Amino acid sequence: MESKYSIPDILAPDLIIRNGKIVTVDKDFSFAEAVAVKNGRIVGVGALEDVEALRGAPTKTLDLKGNVLIPGINDSHLHIVLALESMPPRKYSFGPERVRSMADFREVLKEAVSNSKPGQWINGVDYNPGAIKELYEGKKLHKEDVDDISPENPIYITEFGYHTGFVNSAAMKLAGIDRNTQAPVGGTIVKDENGEPTGLLLERALEFATKIQPKASYAEMREAFEQNISELTKYGITSVTSCNDRPYDINFFSNLYRDYAKEGKHFPVRITTMMLWADTIMGGSIDRIEEALKYVGVTTGFGSDFLRIGGIKVVADGIPPQKTAWTSIPYEDGTHGSLSLDGANDEEKVEHLNKIVDICHEMGYQVCFHTSGDLAVKAAVDAMSRVLEAEPKDLRHYPIHGDWVMEESMDKMAKYNIPLNTQVDILYELGDDTAKRLGLEIAGEQWPLKQMLDKGVRFFNSSDWPICAPDWRRGVQTAIVRETRGGLVCGPHQAINLEQALRSYTSEPAWQDHMEDRKGSIAVGMLADFAVLGEDITTIDPHKIEEVQVHMSIVDGNVIFTDGVLNVE
Repeated sequence: MESKYSIPDILAPDLIIRNGKIVTVDKDFSFAEAVAVKNGRIVGVGALEDVEALRGAPTKTLDLKGNVLIPGINDSHLHIVLALESMPPRKYSFGPERVRSMADFREVLKEAVSNSKPGQWINGVDYNPGAIKELYEGKKLHKEDVDDISPENPIYITEFGYHTGFVNSAAMKLAGIDRNTQAPVGGTIVKDENGEPTGLLLERALEFATKIQPKASYAEMREAFEQNISELTKYGITSVTSCNDRPYDINFFSNLYRDYAKEGKHFPVRITTMMLWADTIMGGSIDRIEEALKYVGVTTGFGSDFLRIGGIKVVADGIPPQKTAWTSIPYEDGTHGSLSLDGANDEEKVEHLNKIVDICHEMGYQVCFHTSGDLAVKAAVDAMSRVLEAEPKDLRHYPIHGDWVMEESMDKMAKYNIPLNTQVDILYELGDDTAKRLGLEIAGEQWPLKQMLDKGVRFFNSSDWPICAPDWRRGVQTAIVRETRGGLVCGPHQAINLEQALRSYTSEPAWQDHMEDRKGSIAVGMLADFAVLGEDITTIDPHKIEEVQVHMSIVDGNVIFTDGVLNVE
């Protein structure tokens, strides 16, 4: 019997997506009516009639039913392993949804102790000093707040930004912390007026607790991955750059990807790793990097379209809420923070940063620095521009965060095509607190996206998950309306439009990954990664973007997440 299709089965697309608005995010930000997919790649985009002409007998259909298709979201800076380790059952949440007072704090800890064996570590995450009444009013956490509840169980609870941790006396005993213990360079052991450690650890002093934490097995981490990866896929996220990946983290990803392939399972997300040559997430020193690179032969770009090496991550300063980001603007106590790298003073720390950039550039590695303060951003940009001037290479080094960025740094970034990976969603989370502490004018200069665009500086938006929820919708909304959680309009002159904001989560991060020829837009030859939305974000009121439903996440042509509204038939 003669087939009604003119296309041979072997050449026919696996899938045609039709009957909705397709936002391609190509160079013209054009719209299309249909998309055809075969073997994980896009083989047709355009008018419905033209795409349907490719159909063959095996071709399935995704009827959008008037919904909207966009490229899969690329969350270009987050921490997968840290997030997985922060979720139940491995850790208890002390976040604002449960803890609004010290009484709440103690209740959650009592629950944890009742569920634990004597001597077992109790780990918690997400306590927010701005949400806990007593801490917001000026009190500081102290071991005496919890020692009576947990005399035998060591506890370690991190603040929501992961730059501050809190331990009790049992944990300090195991870590060897007493009144005579010196913090590492770039860290602080907070002590009371009597010289006794309070239990608060800042920045690199977190190593005292993290180094003695029991590590999860591969089986435990795989279970956590499979239980919780939907925290990404439910938002239409199809690619991520996972930062602070220590050697054993990369080993976990490698084994996981291998096992999925052996088992014939679809891997749910594309992962680019930024390697951290340290035992703890606050590490990164020239000695460790130099030693590692003697033996590691792979460089930036090694791997597959699903798992690849991005480069090297180094934590160079802290964060503004803890007054540890290195800024030219004084905090309310008159301090400016500093770099958290090795060195007795600012000059030595900057030289340490310069050496890291030198060796990474020489060895062919993309390097990125956690730099929240404008002075830290300047130090990183100065080092990157120096090596690019001396020896141009397409490695695409970049600073991360850049809560504030000096104009002179922007000029160098534009000249040497140095991008910024930033998180405008943190404006929504912390803008009220920053405005209260430093004033609305200073708070409004954070995340200067419009100024950077006007100067020709590339930037990528990301979530920094688990610091913030991996919800790109709220990030896009915040980039456009510049409103905080409290409704404060913060820096409206730095607002950008929808196209610019959406590109910062799709096509621009693909460039960061050296994959702009394979992902980030809907075009022939690109990877078949998509998100299906319930409303048209190109026309909706920007204040309602965060409410738009994500119906489906598609990776490599395979449906990874669906809320059941649509089906492939």
